[in-house]
Amino acid sequence: MKQIFDFYQKKKTLSWLIIVITSIIEPTLLIIWISLITYALVKKIDLFSSKIDKKFNNKAWDKKMKNLNKDWDVKLKKIEKDWKKNPKKALLPIVGILIGVYFIFSFGKDLTAKNYSKFSYIEYDCGGDGGSYGQMYSYWYLDKQKMNARSEVWVEQFPQKSIQNRKILSWGKKIVMENIKTASEPYFKNDELWMLGDGRLVSGWYSNPCKILEQN
Repeated sequence: MKQIFDFYQKKKTLSWLIIVITSIIEPTLLIIWISLITYALVKKIDLFSSKIDKKFNNKAWDKKMKNLNKDWDVKLKKIEKDWKKNPKKALLPIVGILIGVYFIFSFGKDLTAKNYSKFSYIEYDCGGDGGSYGQMYSYWYLDKQKMNARSEVWVEQFPQKSIQNRKILSWGKKIVMENIKTASEPYFKNDELWMLGDGRLVSGWYSNPCKILEQN
């Protein structure tokens, strides 16, 4: 067995030619070659694992890790004393961590945001509970070719439809539309409609989850 692997190490190209040619001539030999290759891979993995174990299981490594733990213990005790003397110092790192988590979460959501680029037409039902006005009905028809967004909105208490046409400004991770009544552009992101309220029914930014009726 050792001679076979030594020959393979010295003449890999010739070895692979032998494997391919003999397997074509006699397909049953492929079983032997697969077994030998599997054995070689297992031995290689075992050798790699033993090298790692040897590196980390020695006195020098243990001493290095022990010293590192001592250094961290000293640093943590010093931080603890400082925070006890001045609790306000603890707020800064906590606020920093919270801000970091927020940005990581936002960045992750942007990375996984739905990409609308592959669609040319989408219909949405963004209706829901209209509070004291009863059920709210809201339908949106988005056309990429015309770069136009048509909306039909009404509430149960006032069934007269409000029909609006908006120019679509961009179509990608977001579908951004021009503003009509407010200073900020409404947009669709991850099948949610985001709008800035005009102050009559809603103030500030709000979102409505939308149900896809058609997309192609």
